[in-house]
Amino acid sequence: MMDGLSVWGELTQRLPDTIELAVIAMVIATALTVVLGLVAVLKPRSILAKILVPYARTAGAIPDFVLGVLGILIFYTTLHLLPARERHLRSDP
Repeated sequence: MMDGLSVWGELTQRLPDTIELAVIAMVIATALTVVLGLVAVLKPRSILAKILVPYARTAGAIPDFVLGVLGILIFYTTLHLLPARERHLRSDP
């Protein structure tokens, strides 16, 4: 390994934080989806509902990896807003 840790060591070190981040993201996404879904159903003629319905149809039709590549193309390559990921390697003295 580049940093001297085994694969198992890397997994055990990073897995708890990864699971915590995934759970928090799912809770927030679920709550937001329920609230926005209720708005779209209870007030179908509102401006928010008119934006949410086409978005929901489009979001289900486009795979996530396509959106990821599109985000890289727009924000990094075209707009130069986000920096490239730098890989920091430890050098042994």
